[in-house]
Amino acid sequence: MGVQVKSSFYLFRNPFFVSQQGRHLPAGNYCVETYEQVVQGEKFLTYLPVLTLLHLNNTADDSASDGMIPVDLAELELAFTVDQVEAVGWDFLEDDLSEQEECLIGALCRTKRRVSTRSPFGAMVH
Repeated sequence: MGVQVKSSFYLFRNPFFVSQQGRHLPAGNYCVETYEQVVQGEKFLTYLPVLTLLHLNNTADDSASDGMIPVDLAELELAFTVDQVEAVGWDFLEDDLSEQEECLIGALCRTKRRVSTRSPFGAMVH
């Protein structure tokens, strides 16, 4: 069994909350590393997330903020989705979106994929 590291970049346009640190982080670009354990199955490999680290950006106000902190990937995905929805101005839909819909919109925004014109989410990511 090995370990695979997957890096992702997130652009937050608004401050967001990280519960494991109990504080708000400022808007900006963040690098996230997810360490996944590679498990050999009978027919294919499976990747199980083991640890997710958020790289903190050093700011002039807080020189001790440079480093990495562990985060819950699901919580980070939700914060990113909410940030994207707020940036697009779809506030009136926030109460109507299910968790699955929020995850889908977040995934589409991150991958910058082309969305089918027939998709109900197409207008939200363009």
